[in-house]
Amino acid sequence: MEKNRVEREKFLNFNLLKEETDKLLSYLEDNYEKLQQGKKAAVYNSISTEVIKTKTSASIKGRVQRLLVKYENVKKQNNQTGSERVDWKCDKEEKEVKNTKRKKNSVESLVDVMNNITQSKNKLAEQKFELEREKMDKEYKLQSERLEVEKQKWEYEREQARMRHELLMKQIELQIAQTQNKQ
Repeated sequence: MEKNRVEREKFLNFNLLKEETDKLLSYLEDNYEKLQQGKKAAVYNSISTEVIKTKTSASIKGRVQRLLVKYENVKKQNNQTGSERVDWKCDKEEKEVKNTKRKKNSVESLVDVMNNITQSKNKLAEQKFELEREKMDKEYKLQSERLEVEKQKWEYEREQARMRHELLMKQIELQIAQTQNKQ
């Protein structure tokens, strides 16, 4: 009795799994553009909330990865000389897994392009930062030179004022001396 129940549950689980897999592959095919845009997480979340509500987005992602691995293994075995050909249980599933693999490669290519763009932006930002730093260094140097010139100007004017003062004092002393000599 217990054995029959276990067998019946396995059968129901297999059918449920196949049905879920069919829904999953169908949804992935219909939402190919989202995958191309690199929105894998959003697609997995949508599947778990709209299509297969009993599974989490993580389990959806795992299922897709397992299907891809299974497809790659079957493909490798079928490409080996002398090995017995392994067929998928359903041609539709095979096509969907191939499409999913292509989508994954397209998404990875898109991610690579986005990474390259990000790297280029970072490099440009670093170059801009370096130019700004050089500009600030030049402005600092120019300002320092201006201040040095201003300092020298004030020292020159102070020296000129001191010399005028000394000259004026000498003239006053000379006038005093001449006035005293006249008396």
